[in-house]
Amino acid sequence: MLTSESVITFRNEPYWEKACRFFSLSGFTNSKGSYFIHNKNKKQVHIGIKSQNTLIVDEKIGIYCKELRQNDPENINKNSIFKYVEENTDTTAPCFYLLSPDLERKHNDPRIPNIILVQPEIEFIFSPEHVGGNLSYAKNNISKNKGEEMLNTFHEKKSHDCNNVVPGQIESFEDISSKWLSNDDDETFLGRIEWAVKLLSSFSDSKMCLTRSYQYKLTQKRNAFELYEHYVRFLGDYAGSHFICIQPNFFSLGCTPENVFEINDGILSADIVAGTCKASLDNEFIEKELVKNAKQIKEHSTSLNRRPGRYKQYCVDGSLSIASQFNIKRLRNVFHFHSVILGKLRPKITIFKIFEDIFPLLSCNPKELLSFYDEMEREPHRFYGGIVGRSMSDSSGCFLNLRNALILDDVIYTKVGVGVLPESHAQSELLETRNKISALMESVFIWDQ
Repeated sequence: MLTSESVITFRNEPYWEKACRFFSLSGFTNSKGSYFIHNKNKKQVHIGIKSQNTLIVDEKIGIYCKELRQNDPENINKNSIFKYVEENTDTTAPCFYLLSPDLERKHNDPRIPNIILVQPEIEFIFSPEHVGGNLSYAKNNISKNKGEEMLNTFHEKKSHDCNNVVPGQIESFEDISSKWLSNDDDETFLGRIEWAVKLLSSFSDSKMCLTRSYQYKLTQKRNAFELYEHYVRFLGDYAGSHFICIQPNFFSLGCTPENVFEINDGILSADIVAGTCKASLDNEFIEKELVKNAKQIKEHSTSLNRRPGRYKQYCVDGSLSIASQFNIKRLRNVFHFHSVILGKLRPKITIFKIFEDIFPLLSCNPKELLSFYDEMEREPHRFYGGIVGRSMSDSSGCFLNLRNALILDDVIYTKVGVGVLPESHAQSELLETRNKISALMESVFIWDQ
């Protein structure tokens, strides 16, 4: 059993804590379309409330629903989905979006939309410059007055204490996972990894992302935003986190170590996070398991070499470069190799154009293995491995939706994945999934107690 002294614990920034208190006290955490998104790379929290426009694409291509507008009966083909979404987005308002990789898969959950896009009537920003919050968007003067009134009410309150539930003694993985159900038992998952390793060994420079699904039945009704707070508060050097109320009984939340891409003033940046070891205070352990580990180095190098090809067509020729490489991203339960690439965006390239071309984000290489991969990955991803983000004019933060949870009615759905190489050892990959998912399971353990 681990003790709190042996676990690395970080604390989040004061502006994030203030943003959590504001959102909790606002009364909108359980309101349809309300969202909270933290771009930690930019040190900004945006909170959107009172949705003015929601666009939903469900599992049947051609069925669209736009809140506050008449449903569009047009049967739009799969190749024009993102063009349709872009045409029905108000470019003068911020938008929050969740994109599911099941859009490109035959295995999906019919209850889960493939695309959710929300544009708020009012949005607030919290940052080091605006620790107490500031109005970042209002639809009109009425909305502006409402937003300013909410901020004034918040500032007048005597206490902004946060729900600091500091983990004390941390239970074993067997304890925190005991109430979680998985479609794969350990033996089955190990068998899938071993089969993938054997398959990949026939190809050079090959990789496959394998995932494992979990479900958790809640014992009683809880405040979903409190789970987000418990989960994220002590997690560490993540890239972005989010919470959204899709419906009063339907929530998405998560904390990801990497973006897919970000756009700021015409510059595109992308994180490469690959290669993982258990978090530790022991430098010798980190050297052995990550810094000088041949498998981890290869996994990161493979991703770093391939990633510029994903964005080359969107950037000015010759502008893509590696800004930093092989740094260590430190999270509470795991450490990762982390690199960043930068490029100058070509004119008229929008996020929707990029979305159109880059799915699926987690899959396999070479592409000849896709048919095998589809057979091995039959469980719906829901929003796992898709994109979550927020955009406004020329600023976008689009994050890979990992370490996430979906709460639907009284069940939590989550997934965890590993990048399998020909050099992978099945038992090590199994341990990696446990290390990755343990922070969320610890948080649920505390929250549901």
